[in-house]
Amino acid sequence: MNHKTYQILGIVFTLFCIAQAVLVAVFFQQTQRYALHEGEKQIEKLLLTHKALHTYIENVQKPEIYRLKDVCVKQSPI
Repeated sequence: MNHKTYQILGIVFTLFCIAQAVLVAVFFQQTQRYALHEGEKQIEKLLLTHKALHTYIENVQKPEIYRLKDVCVKQSPI
């Protein structure tokens, strides 16, 4: 192989390394963006579940507990 062939192989190798670095950077950025988006969706789901549970306890369960306490106190022989 002559000097010109080595020079062409060097250029091709350099371009390949640059292309690989760009692909790795793009892949990293996309996977990081996807992970953050999925994390945000999970956190939103968790917060909505917590809010629903809190609303149920405040609007349904507590009034029923207080109502049952009143019924028990009225029926108590004391």
